[in-house]
Amino acid sequence: MLEIKNLSKQIDGATIIENINLEIGGKQLIGLIGRNGTGKTTLFRTLANYYIPTTGTCTIDGHNPTKETDYREDIFYIDEQYNPLVKMSLKKNIELYDLAYLKFDAQFAFDLVRKTQLPLNKKYRQMSKGMQALFKIILAVSSNSKYILLDEPFDGLDVIVKKNAISVLLDGLEHSESSIIISSHQLPELESIVSRILVLRDHTIVRDYQLDEARITNRKVQIAFADGQIPTLISEHASHIEQNGSIILATFNNYNAGLKAEILALSPVVFDELDVTLEDVFTQELKNKSDELVA
Repeated sequence: MLEIKNLSKQIDGATIIENINLEIGGKQLIGLIGRNGTGKTTLFRTLANYYIPTTGTCTIDGHNPTKETDYREDIFYIDEQYNPLVKMSLKKNIELYDLAYLKFDAQFAFDLVRKTQLPLNKKYRQMSKGMQALFKIILAVSSNSKYILLDEPFDGLDVIVKKNAISVLLDGLEHSESSIIISSHQLPELESIVSRILVLRDHTIVRDYQLDEARITNRKVQIAFADGQIPTLISEHASHIEQNGSIILATFNNYNAGLKAEILALSPVVFDELDVTLEDVFTQELKNKSDELVA
């Protein structure tokens, strides 16, 4: 179990992450979402021991990898800013990671490189951004580390490379017992593979929920009334409302049969229930008033 307790990190006197508390364990794919500059990369660097926490702890099965270095390989993270292997070939990278990580499966890595037709003898820095992203995922899932941190793995990838990256990621999860935490702004891709979502805002985790459970209680309803107005019932219960003409799109965080019956009792002329997407969650949780366009 990865236990994060009251974790905070300050850099040059500025608070980047603050009072983060999480428990992560078992085979699962977790999405980490947040606005640009909210501290996602800093959180990953702190968990991976690139940074020393200002306060708080991160332990693995009760052990602190900051002090007990044998546990550091239980967390896998590649930081491009500090990656010393960019001048080496893919083959050499795999061989070195095989030496560095006791559980690293070099054969699995070589198999994935061949499956994705990456140039094994080409230097990492000579490859395209898409190829580099694909190779980093291959290294990660071949590590067999208990906890794998992927920072924007789909950023800037074309559709074909993105599909290959997701395929490799799912192959890797099948191959291991890892918890894989993915920070990404590619919300449709993230939504298609993760089961749990962490929302980072104002330096800390403000929401932690299972997607399946959220889809049950969180709903969008497209409605319209003869007078074109938004009823008080809707404005009081909806967490987010958009109106285009007479059509109202209301999002409810605690939608249930009782609330549905109350809305129907108002005799709407349009009533359609819609699934809430991860993009909806991102907008509701992370949109600021300053994001509103000024007419």
